[in-house]
Amino acid sequence: MAESDHKGVISSLISLGLSQHESAVYLSVLALGEVSAGKVIEDVRLHREQVYRALKRLADDGLLTTYEHQHKAFYSAVEPRILVERVQAKVALAESVLPYLETLHQRKMQIIKVGEGIDSLEAHLEDMLTNLPWGGEYLVISGYGDQFYELAKDYLARYHRKFLSKGLRGRLLLANQPEGEGISSAIPSASFAATTIYGDKMAIEILDPENPAIITIENSKVASSYRDTFESLWRHEKDMSRKWKIEGLIRD
Repeated sequence: MAESDHKGVISSLISLGLSQHESAVYLSVLALGEVSAGKVIEDVRLHREQVYRALKRLADDGLLTTYEHQHKAFYSAVEPRILVERVQAKVALAESVLPYLETLHQRKMQIIKVGEGIDSLEAHLEDMLTNLPWGGEYLVISGYGDQFYELAKDYLARYHRKFLSKGLRGRLLLANQPEGEGISSAIPSASFAATTIYGDKMAIEILDPENPAIITIENSKVASSYRDTFESLWRHEKDMSRKWKIEGLIRD
């Protein structure tokens, strides 16, 4: 039987760990029943050495049984359900070690990254977009003012749409009382820095037009500490005009 007759199944068997030749040989033995290597070679149309290697590996792996009759080897397939049982066993094994693996993951060292230059702010927005879950929230202390909008003007609208499509929202604590409808008027033009908390990260954004940079710290304890500080300030800020809730990145 030609390999093309089993094309879809062979792809699945390859995903389960068999090689292409092993998959073809295994299906041939399943179809032919108790069979000699010669018959398999005729059926799959592969080189004899390729067939013999595949038969040996399948037998060693417990998918085929073999016996000798009149000095000639014969092969037969075991119950195919063994493939499902093996996958289930691997899943059970993975689940058994998952709690320990998660414990190790939680102990990972903090990661500090420094990005410099005009591209660092775009990379920062992309990192927020990637790391926040659907409907997630980011927090900003000081706010996104004139400097932020000027530095990000070439791509801000695009990321605003991306944030909206993912349902991302922000809460901002602003430095000064706003004097207009837009966020940019809420922060004086001399506001060269902001702090953003998102997920397990906090970022210090240096919005100096001549030396823009982003310092990102990935540390759940640090992010949690900054988040607690933000929430405390948010609760005690009586002047609501200094607090903003926005969807995406821009207040319409």
